[in-house]
Amino acid sequence: MLNPVAVVFLVVLVANDQLAKRSFHNAITGKLSDVAGLALFPLVVVAMFEAARRIVIGIRWPLRQHVLLGVIVATGLVFTIVKVWPPAGALYRSAYSVAQWPLDLPGSMLWGGDLPGLRTVVLARDSTDLLALPALAIAWLIGRRVMARPSDVDERESAPA
Repeated sequence: MLNPVAVVFLVVLVANDQLAKRSFHNAITGKLSDVAGLALFPLVVVAMFEAARRIVIGIRWPLRQHVLLGVIVATGLVFTIVKVWPPAGALYRSAYSVAQWPLDLPGSMLWGGDLPGLRTVVLARDSTDLLALPALAIAWLIGRRVMARPSDVDERESAPA
């Protein structure tokens, strides 16, 4: 996630979603979010999985490329289904709304408010959003490059069993 290209996509995603969409809300801002999100999401999932393995199990080497490829394929499939099939879009909106609730809770508790409600999630179902799918190749290129670098593997962990 610290790859310079990934950081640029993160900045673009946040700036676009928090500023540009509020000001312009057009096809360009929508496609920009799709491209940045597709480029980043697989990297975030793999990074979280690697962090969990390191914390919980103590395994310190990066995941293999086939795991990254699996996450990229799953991301593309879910994105496609959500964009073209209304029941999947409705499920996505509900799940995303519920997933945001724990993030809203600390702020609500800190400011002495009531428990937060579920936020309404807007999903623009547009089959032209599928034009953003090639952005998954960016996740592959970044992730593969990072996985190819020598890691900080301990001697005892890399020794054959």
